[in-house]
Amino acid sequence: MDLVHLFETLATIAAGSAGAWAATEGAKRWKAISWLNEGQKMRLRAFAGVLSAVVVVLGGVGNDTMKPDDLQGVFVSLFSFGAIWVGSHTIHKVVAPGKPVEPS
Repeated sequence: MDLVHLFETLATIAAGSAGAWAATEGAKRWKAISWLNEGQKMRLRAFAGVLSAVVVVLGGVGNDTMKPDDLQGVFVSLFSFGAIWVGSHTIHKVVAPGKPVEPS
């Protein structure tokens, strides 16, 4: 890894982090987005996660370090992440903390 690549990566992380934070803060304060506001932590975290993934993909495509095969891997990983998160969240809702699990 050369020094230029290291600085590009650090700059992408810094700019992407600031951009994702600013977009998330703006979205939760914008009244037109009723499904995403100050009190909805999980939706805000998911929104910030999606924005972060978009920054990584755009950065990789923009500086020509991400190829179509890599992009396909990213989408498969994001789909897997979403499916696992939805599954675990559903299990959490069914088995609420402190609620005993009864055998079937």
